[in-house]
Amino acid sequence: NNSGSYTVAEAWDTTVNYPVSASSARGKFTNLSSRDVCSVLFNAQNMFTSLRQLGSRFNISDALLNQEICPGVGNIIKIESLHRSKIDPRRMVNSIADIELRRLIRNTRQYSMEWLQTGRAGIKLVYNQTVCGTCKGMTIKMQKIGGSSIDGSSSGNGMSRVTFWCTSCQPFNPTSQGNNNSNNDNKMRQKNHYLPPLRS
Repeated sequence: NNSGSYTVAEAWDTTVNYPVSASSARGKFTNLSSRDVCSVLFNAQNMFTSLRQLGSRFNISDALLNQEICPGVGNIIKIESLHRSKIDPRRMVNSIADIELRRLIRNTRQYSMEWLQTGRAGIKLVYNQTVCGTCKGMTIKMQKIGGSSIDGSSSGNGMSRVTFWCTSCQPFNPTSQGNNNSNNDNKMRQKNHYLPPLRS
């Protein structure tokens, strides 16, 4: 309301004070809905633009977990979507080609919607695994990643999360990665509210 009242919210031993306004809450909901991976209002182009504009200074792990950029994405969704997109979680957003980023958005949306519709997480190809579910190699690496430092390691900013990835399927320095499935990526641009399964 307009009385200047405050609400106190407590989470994980942290207390946050903030002014509450119905109009600001509605505005934030409207603004974030088009990027919420589980929303019926999801728009892939809006998420792409948000990652390019707001996430350009982050590594991709931080950008995906930032709820102002990609609301609804959690750690498992991040890990599995990056794997399906063949993107190393330590890469900076500005090092990722447009076609790779669009593929990542499609996989993030698909994995999230499968989870929402079934009530359980989808197949975990790398999360909490020792053998890669894609290449079947003993190539899984586990590391705390966060803070957008150059090597992707933790910088103590609170965003560091344990991350799993396959060093074979997700090379840090891809050469021609992202050139395949161009037809599917073009379709995604046209149907940015619905993201069809990625076909290899």
